[in-house]
Amino acid sequence: MEPSLDTTASIRMQKDFDAFLSGIENKGEHPSFLLDLDGNLTKGLPNPKQQKDASSLNIKHLTEKEKEGKRKETELLAARSQIALLQSQLSSLQSSHKRARIEFETDLEAVKNKRYHETERMSELRLKLQQTIETKEAMRNELAEERREWESVRSGLEAKLRQVQREKMVLEEEIQKVHEESWKQMMELKHESGRCLVELQLNVTELEEAKAQLNLQNQQIKEMRTQLKDLEEVQQKLHKSDERIKELEEVVAQHKEDAAIAHAMRADVEKVPGLEKELVKLRTENEYYRHHQHNILLLQEQHASMKLKFEQAEKRLEDLTRLQFENEELNGRLQRWEAEDSSGSRRPQSPSQLSRRVMELQIAQALALEQNGELQSRLSIAEAELEEAKELKQKMSEDLTSLKLQREQHEDKTKRLHRKLLLVTKERECYKRILDSYESEITVQLPANARVQQLEEVVEEYRTQLQELETQLQQLTDNNSTLTARCRELERHQQKEKVTVQPISLKADQEKIQQLVERIVELEYKLKVSENDKMVLEMRIEQRHLQGDFDPSCTKILHYSLNPAALAQKQRQQELERLQEENAQLTARVQVLESKRGAVEDVTEQVDQMLHSASDSKVIEELRAQLALEELRKKRLVEAFKKTSHEFRETCYQLLGYKIDMPATGQYRLASMYAESPHDYLLFKQGPSGEIQMLQTEFSERQQDKMDLYLQHKDSIPALLSAITLDLFNQQTMNLG
Repeated sequence: MEPSLDTTASIRMQKDFDAFLSGIENKGEHPSFLLDLDGNLTKGLPNPKQQKDASSLNIKHLTEKEKEGKRKETELLAARSQIALLQSQLSSLQSSHKRARIEFETDLEAVKNKRYHETERMSELRLKLQQTIETKEAMRNELAEERREWESVRSGLEAKLRQVQREKMVLEEEIQKVHEESWKQMMELKHESGRCLVELQLNVTELEEAKAQLNLQNQQIKEMRTQLKDLEEVQQKLHKSDERIKELEEVVAQHKEDAAIAHAMRADVEKVPGLEKELVKLRTENEYYRHHQHNILLLQEQHASMKLKFEQAEKRLEDLTRLQFENEELNGRLQRWEAEDSSGSRRPQSPSQLSRRVMELQIAQALALEQNGELQSRLSIAEAELEEAKELKQKMSEDLTSLKLQREQHEDKTKRLHRKLLLVTKERECYKRILDSYESEITVQLPANARVQQLEEVVEEYRTQLQELETQLQQLTDNNSTLTARCRELERHQQKEKVTVQPISLKADQEKIQQLVERIVELEYKLKVSENDKMVLEMRIEQRHLQGDFDPSCTKILHYSLNPAALAQKQRQQELERLQEENAQLTARVQVLESKRGAVEDVTEQVDQMLHSASDSKVIEELRAQLALEELRKKRLVEAFKKTSHEFRETCYQLLGYKIDMPATGQYRLASMYAESPHDYLLFKQGPSGEIQMLQTEFSERQQDKMDLYLQHKDSIPALLSAITLDLFNQQTMNLG
């Protein structure tokens, strides 16, 4: 269409040009001068007066002619320039016309080739469509066969399930009977054993009361003797402790005098380097005196307690005489109780009779326990069989539910296949309509090519869907075979269980089974309702898919590696950046010109300098922003590190009992939570090879014995720290006590 428009335009322009030339020629015609040579020569001559008038008229006419000639020359020059312009335009139009004709011929050849290829592709699509129809028919037949097989399997399973339920009811009734009989026997045995135990306990309590009274009297006599001995020893210890207290008081007074003298002399010896050692010794001596002072307090408390014990011993001596008198009375009663009874009562009259009675009761109890054990074993066997039956029932119910779930899954798959089959049929009809439209059309247009490509993609998608459906059908057949094998195994297992399992059940199980059956019916109804809702929703989703909507979770979007839209967007972005740069340059140029008021020689150089400085300032601002961001990040990291390190140190302090500080690089100071003063700490140093060395402090000098034991002999710093912690803990608890 475009080449024909170009040719008509060029023809119209050529006609206009010819008309213009003809008009110029008509305007440029000069008047013809006709000379009459045959007539009189003087005929045309005017008289002098007329000649003057004629000469003046001729001069005017000549001036007008000259003006008109100049005007025509200018018009002629303009016309020639316009002719040259039109000729150049005509040559360019002819070249463009030739180029358009060549392009039109090449496009026509390409369209013919494309039409040929499209006809071949349409024939291939017809073949593919025929194949899809055949595969659809085969799938429909296979689906019908699978449905028939599934119906037969379901009917067989339902019949087996009803048979299993009937057998289960019979087993439950028999189990209930056996359980009631065993319960009655067990209750009788329990009553009999309880009566025997009560009689035995009464006899044993009577015997134990008599023995306890005898033992109590003997123990009281022994305690009185030991208390007398303890009283004598306490008096001796009390005398020794009084003497020791006096000695310690004298020592304390002497040490107090020494301490006063040392305090008086301390001002004179402040600059003596050995003062610290004397202070350490004085501290140890003070601790020693404190310890002895604590011992003195303990001895005083022991003295007071000894006095109380002495008073209690005197009271016990008074009670001893009374208990001896009561003992004689009890011995008389015991002799009277051990004497033979001539009254003929069944009450045991002697310990031998009582022991015989106890022996008889023990034998009866042993027999009852044996019978009870047999009944318990029977009951446990019955309960075990009941548990096995319950487990079997549960397993069969689980298998049944799994089979139902598989059946529902198969039904869902069949419904999906039906829906996909409907979609395939609709797509096939669409393809037929498209093929008919392609056959009816003569020319091929670009939108039709795009539509053909879309349809080819749709055909590929449906081909993949058909392959997936074939795989699903194969899986369904495999699942059906496995289900049939599973059903046969369940039948064999059920037949075996019929032979092995004894009839055991409970009424509670029957009620529970009835509730479960009702629950299953209710759930099946809800499942049907949900399936219907699901089908409606799936149909709506399919309808939306046909309208162009898609699910991003199960639909994959393909992007071109050389997407024209992306390329156009990239070009637009580049063009925008270029325009922004050009705009910046122009604004900078305007600013420079305004600042210099137009008197600028090297405008471009100044503009470049301004832009360079602006870009440098922009880079500096970006670097400052990045630096601020990094500083903020560093600050947050330091805060997080401080928080975690503080939490870690507090946790170590709570768990291990030591506060760890770092006074210098490579040195670690450990202070125990049980230390008496903050100056009691240990100092460690880490060597260049990683080993830990202990440095000397005042506190470590006082722990020399532990250092010799755990460091020199055992070479264990953790053991040393644990020993120091235990020692300080014991000292603190002792001081608190």
